[in-house]
Amino acid sequence: MIRTVTFIAIMFVMAYGLYVFPFVALAALFAGHAIFQPWSLVPALLVLFLIRLYFVTSITNKVLKAFVYYGMGAGFISLWVTCLALAATLLPAVDDRSVAMVAVAATLCLTVSALVNGSRVTIKTLGLTSTKISKTVRLVFISDVHVGSNSPRHLE
Repeated sequence: MIRTVTFIAIMFVMAYGLYVFPFVALAALFAGHAIFQPWSLVPALLVLFLIRLYFVTSITNKVLKAFVYYGMGAGFISLWVTCLALAATLLPAVDDRSVAMVAVAATLCLTVSALVNGSRVTIKTLGLTSTKISKTVRLVFISDVHVGSNSPRHLE
């Protein structure tokens, strides 16, 4: 019971941090109000429900899968950019609204760049020769591949 509650609490913090906090914090910088708003916990509960629904059940809805996976990736990027933007607002000569605009632009650029680079798989053929090996040997080196829930055909 304690493990389940702890796990759900950690998932809630992650859902809030990756999916909700960056938007709420940037909206606060644009509007000039407090960063933490109690109403922002409601979307985090909805996100928690959707993430838990996807991982616990065998639902294979493509929209839900895209929301979970792409949301985590874009949320991670936007969380870092937002935290850096909040740190930049501590500087005396920086306008909050300008920082928020730069943060939104940086988040969009980094997310698009990540999507483009993540969709390209590079295959290189290298020829290695050695006098110590008499037979022909074929080696495969796979780097930075995270199969996750994809089928093995995804790598072909």
